[in-house]
Amino acid sequence: MTRTKLFAERRKEKVPDTSYDLDGDGYVGGRDYVVARRFDEGLKNFLTKEEREKAFEAIRNVSTICVDDCGFVRVMKTISSGMLRPQEVVEAAEDPTG
Repeated sequence: MTRTKLFAERRKEKVPDTSYDLDGDGYVGGRDYVVARRFDEGLKNFLTKEEREKAFEAIRNVSTICVDDCGFVRVMKTISSGMLRPQEVVEAAEDPTG
């Protein structure tokens, strides 16, 4: 294998497979890549159907909807700020007082 072909192969390996696109926007962003990489068993640079289903299930389990004492509907998501430090983000979805 020539040096040029070797570098071409390495460049191809750096481009993530479209199966890593978890949010469906047609682009594998940083967050897609990090989440998909955690579910890529064997680090083969693509997700099988079962691995994608596990990733989607994990994403569904992270997001929750709850109602607080004042009647506000809040969407709470736990995101990872750093490798193992979860951080809670709270967004008010609607104001019942109007």
